[in-house]
Amino acid sequence: MQQNTDVSRELVLIIQVIMIMLISSRMLTPYLNKRKFAKEVKKSG
Repeated sequence: MQQNTDVSRELVLIIQVIMIMLISSRMLTPYLNKRKFAKEVKKSG
């Protein structure tokens, strides 16, 4: 039983890390796109 709880705890941690990575990447993507867009606008202007 102890091993099972350890495994499930590790799984929960892994899932939390993946969720945090997904959320942070989703929040960062528009920010990075804005910066890229601003650079391109400066180049063309």
